[in-house]
Amino acid sequence: MAMEALRKWKPAARGGTPATPSELSAGLPGGGHVTSCMLVACLASCAAGTTLGYASTAAASIEREPWYTLERRPPDNRWFADLLLLVAAPSSLVSAGLLLDLVGNRTTLLLSAFGLLGSWMTLLFCTNTYSLFMARIMAGVFLGALSSCVGLHVADICPTRCRALFVGLVEVTRSAGILLSYVLGYWCSWEVHAGLCVLPPLLLMCLQSRVLDSPQWLMRHGRMREASAALYRLYGAEVPAEFKLRGSVEIRKAWDGVPASTSARRLALGLLVQLVPCLSCAQLILLRAVQVMEALVADKRAAHVAALWLLSGHVVVSAASTSVTWLAGRRHLLLLSAIMVAACITTLRPLDHLAFSTWSREAAPEETNWPGVGAVGLLLTSYSLGLGHVPALLVAEMLPDQVRAVGAAGAWTARWLLAFMLVHLDAWALAAARYGDSVLFCVVLVFAAAVVFALVPETEGCSLASIQGH
Repeated sequence: MAMEALRKWKPAARGGTPATPSELSAGLPGGGHVTSCMLVACLASCAAGTTLGYASTAAASIEREPWYTLERRPPDNRWFADLLLLVAAPSSLVSAGLLLDLVGNRTTLLLSAFGLLGSWMTLLFCTNTYSLFMARIMAGVFLGALSSCVGLHVADICPTRCRALFVGLVEVTRSAGILLSYVLGYWCSWEVHAGLCVLPPLLLMCLQSRVLDSPQWLMRHGRMREASAALYRLYGAEVPAEFKLRGSVEIRKAWDGVPASTSARRLALGLLVQLVPCLSCAQLILLRAVQVMEALVADKRAAHVAALWLLSGHVVVSAASTSVTWLAGRRHLLLLSAIMVAACITTLRPLDHLAFSTWSREAAPEETNWPGVGAVGLLLTSYSLGLGHVPALLVAEMLPDQVRAVGAAGAWTARWLLAFMLVHLDAWALAAARYGDSVLFCVVLVFAAAVVFALVPETEGCSLASIQGH
């Protein structure tokens, strides 16, 4: 009997036999963590927001430090804040455009979080102007890499049915990070403020088990076993059909099937759609809210509270708009938001109140300019409806797979550069925007949004693979 059983025994084939999904997932921790993975990625976006919002509340206190040697008037007093945007532009192109495709989402996100953590620690212990600006340069480098990476990462792992919500949530959490930085700056000194801003990137690093490489990136590099394991970690045993395993050869054949003219058109549209929100000048409000309100509100402390309410309203409206994007349509929200911004600029003239020369005014206005407060609030509300979150969503969906990382990095580079010019040269930019009652400026804004509306197809309900195939 023993000999008969031995003759019938067939050992499992090894090496050439393809592994089944159950074999690939054997021994792995529990799966189905896609929602928590996307929320952790949004935490990275919040860390970027705290970096962007820090200067508006902290710069006035830093300028009073005995070791601060620059003049407290333009252009010297602008560089502490604006250097961040200037450095983020080339960083987006070099770090994210090249690093993301070479090492993947996980390494890029964690490296950027570690870099932001280092920049905050450098700022916290700086004792001279040189170390202060070194900290801001470090923050700009990793801010650029982080901003380009997060939206693509969430779009890559998110199921089609909720992609609009979670990619939009990336932008909402960035604004929430700016608001958080304003709240901390209202209550804390600049040193404590910097110390507390360490928490978002530190928390991201502590939750690195929820930061996974994109299965699509792993497939493109031929790492099929790791891709299957990542799919199991994200979706459990029931992997959506849109995330089926594909070999690198199959992926490249799909790339070759897309005409070069189509890829070039998508790249151009990706660049245009990222520049549209900059034309609204809303960055001047988001990054200078305290200074904008100090020019409009009679009491300085009340101006800080008004800035908090302004940013809170922006976050709430952006979140509400993001939650209905799947129903209202991406292009429709973008065009509606652009038209409302243009109407607000031409009729209420909020741009008249956005320029500033110092981080803290010596004297408050004699009385509150309520029409100005309302105009600025309505401009930011109009921006929040679509211009705030839709462009990043469209870029993540439209860019061709073969140049996805570089294309997104290029679009973000252009956006950072334009934001820097608007913020650093705000007097010239706003003077140009006011020319001819702002009609020409608003025509450009609406025309750009209309071009995007006409040329970008509606992508709700379409997987990324099907979008790339059209």
